[in-house]
Amino acid sequence: MDQSTARTKITPVPLRPETLRRDRLIDRLREGVNRRLTLVVAEAGYGKTTLLADFSQRGLLRCLWYKLDPTDRDWLSFCDYLVAAGREAHPDFGRNTEALLAQAASLGPTRELVVSTLMAEFAALGDEPTALILDDFHLVDDSADVREITRRLLAEAPETVSLVLLTRRRPSLSLGRLTAQGEVVEIGTDDLRFSREETERLFEEVYHQPLEPEVLDEIDVRTEGWAASLQLLHRSIRGRSKAEIRQFVRALSGTEGRLYDFLAEEVLRELPAPLRDFMVRASILERIVPEYVAAILADGEVPPHAVIEGWIKEAAGLGLMGKRAETSTSHRFHPLLREFLGRQLEMEASQDAIRAMHGRVARAAEATDWLAACRHFIAAGEPKE
Repeated sequence: MDQSTARTKITPVPLRPETLRRDRLIDRLREGVNRRLTLVVAEAGYGKTTLLADFSQRGLLRCLWYKLDPTDRDWLSFCDYLVAAGREAHPDFGRNTEALLAQAASLGPTRELVVSTLMAEFAALGDEPTALILDDFHLVDDSADVREITRRLLAEAPETVSLVLLTRRRPSLSLGRLTAQGEVVEIGTDDLRFSREETERLFEEVYHQPLEPEVLDEIDVRTEGWAASLQLLHRSIRGRSKAEIRQFVRALSGTEGRLYDFLAEEVLRELPAPLRDFMVRASILERIVPEYVAAILADGEVPPHAVIEGWIKEAAGLGLMGKRAETSTSHRFHPLLREFLGRQLEMEASQDAIRAMHGRVARAAEATDWLAACRHFIAAGEPKE
C-alpha cells in the first residue's frame, strides 16, 4: 500500500474555518455511536463529511476514518485500508492480517481466512468506544466483497466498535435484524438541511454578515437548507448592501423550477470571460480534467495545459466546483450548477457544435475511460462507436 495515499484516505478531512457547529446533529451522532450502525445518507453538498469531521475533532470518542474510492471495491484493498485505519488507534493493529495480505499476490490465503483473521484482530482495539467511519460508501456499495466484509464487521466486531457509513444512497446491506433491535440510527437529507435558525447563525456567526428576518425567510424557502447553496449564496452577496441583498434575494425567489439558476447566473456574470467560457463548455463533462477540456476547445486555439489547470484551480477556489473524491485528480460541478451551465451552452452553441464537442471528448477518453467515452459517443450521436 502506498503510504502517502494511505495517510490521505485514513485521515479526517480538515475542518474549514467557515463551519457552523451543529449541536443537534452532533447529538444524533452521539446517539448513533452508542448503537451498532449510523447511516448518514444524502446527496452531494449536504455536508456529510464536514459533519463527521467536526464530530471526530471534538474528541467525544475515538474515531477511525476511511475515505473510500472506486478502487476499494477489491477486498484486498478494502482489508488493507481497514488495517491502516486501525493503526491510527493501535500501532500494532492487524499484524496477522497484514502478513496474510502480503501472501495474497501469490495465490495465498483465501478471502475467508483473511477476513476472519481481521475480525479477530479488532479485539486489539480494547474497551475504548470506537467509531469506524466509512466515507463515500456508495462508491463501493456495488461490490459483493465489500458488502460481505461490512456485514461481518456489523456481526463480529467488538461491541465497543460502531460503524458510521456516509453515503449518497442507502447501502445494499441487509439491515432488518439490526433495525428491529434498535441498533441503526439514520441521519438523512431532511436532518442535514440547515434550519432557518442555523442559516441565521451561519450568516451571523460564521460569515459575519447578519441578514434581515424577511431575507432569511426567503432564503430558507428557496434553498431548503442545502449547505452548498448557502455557501454559494454567501459568495454572491458578501460586500453588498442590505438593499442590494434584499433585491438579489427577491429576484432569486422568482426563478422557475430550480433553486439556484438565478444565483448561478449572477455568479457567472462576475467571472472573467475566459473562465466563464471554460465553465460553460465544461458543463458537458462529468469528470473535469485538462485533457477533456482541451478536446472541447479543439475547434479553435487550444490554450496551454497550464492555463487550463489554472482555470480549474480558480473555479475550485471560488467554490464553483469540487473534487470528485478527496484523493481524486478530477473535478465536478454540483449538479444544479452544471444543469444551469448546460442551458447556457445550449443558448450559445448549436446542437451540431455541442455534438462535435462530445465526439472530441469521447476520442480523448476512449484509451483511459471507456465508460466516459461511451457516454460522450452517445451524446455525439455516434452510438456505433
